[in-house]
Amino acid sequence: MASKASFESMKASWTGKQRPPSPVMSDNTSSPVHSPMQQTQQTTRKSGSGSPNSSGGSPSNSQRPPSPSMGTNLPPSPRQTHRRSYGADAYSHDYVKKQSLMVNTDAKDAQTTLLNQAYPECDARSTLATNGVVWVGERDGSITIRRTDGEIAHIIERRQGAFVWCMIEVGECVWAGCSDGFIRVLSCATYRMERQFSRHAGGGGGVNALCFHAPSNTVFSGGNDFEILAWDATTCDFLRQMSGHGNAVRALACDTHRLYSGSDDATVMVWDIASGQKAPVAQWGGHAKGVHSLCVTDQHVWSGSEDATIRIWRPADGECIGVAEVHTGPVQCLLKVGDRVWSGAGDTVCVWDATHLSLLGTYVAHNGYLSNIVVLNKTTQYTLWTTASDRAIRGWRTEAPPAELVQQKTLKKLAGAEAENAKLAAENAQLRQENALMAQLRADNAALANELAQTRADAASMANLVAENAQLKSDNVALAAENAKLRADNVALVADNTQLRTDNVGLGTLRADLQALAAENAKFRNEIAALRTENGTLQADNAQLANRPREMYPPQDNTALLEELRLVRLEAADLAAKYRDSQARLADLANENHRLATRLGELEAGQGYLQDTENAHLRAEMEAMSNKLREMDIIFKSRLSLITEVFKVYKRFEGVDKRLKQGAAQDPTVSVVRDEVVGNMAVFKSVISNHYSDDELAHLGSSRHFFPATESSPARNRSP
Repeated sequence: MASKASFESMKASWTGKQRPPSPVMSDNTSSPVHSPMQQTQQTTRKSGSGSPNSSGGSPSNSQRPPSPSMGTNLPPSPRQTHRRSYGADAYSHDYVKKQSLMVNTDAKDAQTTLLNQAYPECDARSTLATNGVVWVGERDGSITIRRTDGEIAHIIERRQGAFVWCMIEVGECVWAGCSDGFIRVLSCATYRMERQFSRHAGGGGGVNALCFHAPSNTVFSGGNDFEILAWDATTCDFLRQMSGHGNAVRALACDTHRLYSGSDDATVMVWDIASGQKAPVAQWGGHAKGVHSLCVTDQHVWSGSEDATIRIWRPADGECIGVAEVHTGPVQCLLKVGDRVWSGAGDTVCVWDATHLSLLGTYVAHNGYLSNIVVLNKTTQYTLWTTASDRAIRGWRTEAPPAELVQQKTLKKLAGAEAENAKLAAENAQLRQENALMAQLRADNAALANELAQTRADAASMANLVAENAQLKSDNVALAAENAKLRADNVALVADNTQLRTDNVGLGTLRADLQALAAENAKFRNEIAALRTENGTLQADNAQLANRPREMYPPQDNTALLEELRLVRLEAADLAAKYRDSQARLADLANENHRLATRLGELEAGQGYLQDTENAHLRAEMEAMSNKLREMDIIFKSRLSLITEVFKVYKRFEGVDKRLKQGAAQDPTVSVVRDEVVGNMAVFKSVISNHYSDDELAHLGSSRHFFPATESSPARNRSP
């Protein structure tokens, strides 16, 4: 930390001629007061000569969509907690004393050399060094492939309306983030575009930053839509969207476990890569303007801002342990080079000690604002390029630290050892897998042997069950014949019973006839009694007349009397004839009545006997039929249980066959066992197909489709 004396010297250096003054806001106007150099830079930017917001550049903040809401667990935006303007006057004594780094703006790094070498013009917006060449995203939208001497080896023509804002190397490809929101993947070997895709939208949708996280094989992209998107580096599939920033995302960097993002909302956000969370786990505030560059070293995270400062953060707790205020313009570039950090802003390049956090050298290398710093190659020395808006390429060389050279050799040895270890581990894993497979095969063979023994026992039981099934079928046929006979006897008994009921109706009719004859006989008897009474009266009158003396009667004409007497006698004779006829008829009726009564008694006696005999016979037959039906039900249930057990055995054969089929691919000896199992399965299937009815198959959850019967099989010929 700086002492009070050093603070006074730094303040003098900031306000004196050693460093151009920073713009200070006037009390009477909203326009900042600029130094001559800054006025020249502002004029250049307004004229559109390659500034970030010129033609083809990213859109201004006024064109961007409204900021999404921030999470409630994050601290407020630094724009709300720390607002200040540029220049030494904007910093309090305590703030600078606690946080500013010790710097000497006139220092030069003894190990860093600016090469006095002429390079072709290069109007670079973005750069990437890979495979001994440099990919340059030109401001006209094309990509030029340049050799290390700056000469153009190949040109990739621009896509209409698209400018390349950032590039990274991923495997054998280069991912390019473009101003139209697309990410284009190009081959390092053929320079052809292999695929393109886009999900950034809003505010122009341009892709400002790309970052490759090798451990998770993930590429992150940050855009003008305030979002960070994650992509699969191999398939280019979209993985997730990470939201939290309130303005365009300008910079991305990562270490082993975390992703860091810088935004125009003046914050640095921290994201946990391993958990795949879509919200930040921390937010670092302190910059007064947007964060344009990020760099991760062994111990710290560096952030460069549009407010011309560099802040150094401790990742463990997010504390800002230092603020460097050397640059006079937005810090566009931060790059780790060995044990140093290079920063670029305006026309100045600064080299920092990344371990002791001190400024090693300051260089004015360009006549325009710096746009890129790129490492071309790394051996015992680093070779770098810087590009700026003056269309010039400056070459640099810096010594690699001895510790890093040793580390490189160690890393090569470790890489070889790791490759060998990986190979041995793969072979070991393969052997373990094969051993596990052999153990599994042995266990499966043992299980299959047990199942085969059980299957053979089941096959023997199956033969006995088949014989028992045949006997049950024969008994079933005999029972069916006997049942048919009992049904015929029952039909005959029902017919006899119907005839008896008809005879009973006839007997009722005879009883009615006998009752009518009895009534008529009584009537005849009454008439005969009346005739007898009248005949007696007539006989008495005749006797009385015969006994009277003739003299008692005067001589009269008896002709009329004789005629009357003759008529009376004729009437009496007629009545006597009628009486005799009535008597004969009465005798006939009595005989018939006796005959009918006798027949009625016989019929009644016969009917009672027949009814008793028939009822007893019917009861006996019904009891026999009930016993037979019970026996048939028991036999049916026994058959159902039998066919269920047989079907279960068949299913067990199927399971054994499936496991044997899987083991046959690994062990050819299993095929012999499987052939025997398949043969037994065929026997079982034939038995089921030819001896099971459709209803039985349906009861077992199957159908005739899976067990077709032959034309002559009992299952097909069985009556329903």
